[in-house]
Amino acid sequence: MSFHRVGVSEMKKTLYALGLFILPQLLLGQIMHVHKNDGTVEQFDIATIDSITFGSAAGKMTWLGHASVKIVTNDNIVIYIDPYAGDDYSEPADLILVTHGHNDHNQVSKVTKKPNCLIYSGPGANVGGSKLAPGEHAEALGISISAVHAYNSNHPKGTGVGFVLDINGILLYHAGDTSKIDEMAELTALNIDYALLCVDGIYNMSPEEAMQAAALIHPKKAIPIHVAPANASAAEKQKNIDRFNPPNKLILKEGDVIYL
Repeated sequence: MSFHRVGVSEMKKTLYALGLFILPQLLLGQIMHVHKNDGTVEQFDIATIDSITFGSAAGKMTWLGHASVKIVTNDNIVIYIDPYAGDDYSEPADLILVTHGHNDHNQVSKVTKKPNCLIYSGPGANVGGSKLAPGEHAEALGISISAVHAYNSNHPKGTGVGFVLDINGILLYHAGDTSKIDEMAELTALNIDYALLCVDGIYNMSPEEAMQAAALIHPKKAIPIHVAPANASAAEKQKNIDRFNPPNKLILKEGDVIYL
């Protein structure tokens, strides 16, 4: 795999961060946490979150819960990965990525789609569109998509994948469902910006195993997802989140936004 990183000047990052600090913080409605690309967090009224400009960020990512995320790039390309959790898939998708065929990852029918929406999935997912096997690569809508290995005793090798996305020079790794595997060492040299790591400890890595994966991959930020089985209680989810403690962790609440 080859990736071409696009540098973002520190000055632009600083100006962007300052711009967010002076935005008015409305006190009506639901409050959402926004993780800015300078590492700080601010709260915004959910009704006005879409009015925040990208600045120098490559886009924004919302954790919808479980392994489900939504990304909107600064080119307004809307991407959903492993749609399942949450109820709001109303923003029409340009691109849907499905790591594997399990029901808690492949609910493509929940997603509102643009007429020319593209779908890429691991070999074992029957969701339409195109399949990407580990080691295969696609370019779509200005985004680089690389499929990487994701497997364990519950997920046979070759049927599922993780994805590495290059979004305007920001590299994001979604691990899919996997254990810590030897192939993760190939990601170390990529300088991953954000690693989304499954930590449920039953069907995937335990929090401790995911910490080992984070130490191997060495992303700038390691984010726990798939923190418990789909029907787990809030207490069970929080227990695994608390156990995940690499030095570069970024802990999100469901619905939180990251500016990439």
